[in-house]
Amino acid sequence: KTTVLAPENPDVWLLMGDALFYSGHPDQAIHSYEKAGQLGAEKAAEGVEKCRHVLNSRAASRHGNSGAVQHERAAQHFNLAHASIRAGDRAEAVQHYLKCMELVGEATSGDRTFKAFVAYQCGVCLLNQFQLQGVDPAWFSKPQKQAASMVKDLWGTTLRLYRTLQPADLQSEHGALLRKHVPAILKDPVMR
Repeated sequence: KTTVLAPENPDVWLLMGDALFYSGHPDQAIHSYEKAGQLGAEKAAEGVEKCRHVLNSRAASRHGNSGAVQHERAAQHFNLAHASIRAGDRAEAVQHYLKCMELVGEATSGDRTFKAFVAYQCGVCLLNQFQLQGVDPAWFSKPQKQAASMVKDLWGTTLRLYRTLQPADLQSEHGALLRKHVPAILKDPVMR
């Protein structure tokens, strides 16, 4: 109904795509994301990509690829983490990121790229949840010190996996974001 009342509003189409995607209808959500993209929404391409990923995983699982089922579950946890952040629940988001990391292997460069990116995102989530940015680690409270230790471990995973990637691996969306953020990870006081 909202898309009828505001058919030229890209945010309405993005929200419609999110609603359809998170309710288990990526095949329908992709059309809403594509419409949002046509109207200039910056996040539309991300929505289309996650729909295609889920649809491809489903197709592969119907053809006996159990690894695809695991990838679909990982993608679901990744998307639930983002939904939790939007809902203001960073603690739940961290749990979804960790479950996603557990489900993603390291056998292929694509898996390593994605897992490195998820570990980075999880670290950022903790950094924000415990307000670690711009604070001298010497002043961290006990919970902040524990969170900082977890961030250090997560970002250590990011760096370990990043070092295994080839330049071609860094051309993907997640690879490009890793290439952009790894220098900041190396300089962050939490990593000392």
